[in-house]
Amino acid sequence: LGLPLVVVDVGAHLSDSCIWALGRFGTDTVRCLSMEALPELLRLGRRSLAANNFTPAAAVVGAAGGEVRVDCLFDPGACSHRAGRELAGARALLGPAGRVDVLKVHTNGNEVEVLRGAAALLRADKIRALVVCISETTDTVSGATRGGLEELEATLRDLAGDAFRVVPVGDHQALAVARSSILDPGW
Repeated sequence: LGLPLVVVDVGAHLSDSCIWALGRFGTDTVRCLSMEALPELLRLGRRSLAANNFTPAAAVVGAAGGEVRVDCLFDPGACSHRAGRELAGARALLGPAGRVDVLKVHTNGNEVEVLRGAAALLRADKIRALVVCISETTDTVSGATRGGLEELEATLRDLAGDAFRVVPVGDHQALAVARSSILDPGW
């Protein structure tokens, strides 16, 4: 792995994943970006990172207009002008690596949309590991279920072929590790 370790947390809530990573591994080792769509959580996440003195190594950005495009981090042309402006500082923070070591996604049912927004990075083998909270929901009218482990696996296959190995972790989380990554334990 190259340093710094690049962590992107989509649906960051209070930026707790960034705070954990920075507290555990230090600001010299980790660069972390929290993406949050809810304005109050966005504000509190920024306050929390500042209170822990992590702001030199972390940033919190809003998902502009609900647009959560992880691709925008490394390709400004991949997203709207507004989202591109929002992410400009994050690009500088993450540096020129053009990769995400860990992408954590917890968006209460929009996980597949976030992965689709990271399609170019997934196809280019620029994401090494995913931690996805699986939010399975059932449509009350049609009875159709979406957001489960099977949909996660199918989406990753569609976007990245067999590049990821998906492993359930508990009832509502899955870990997906790039087979090309040294992180792949070979399960």
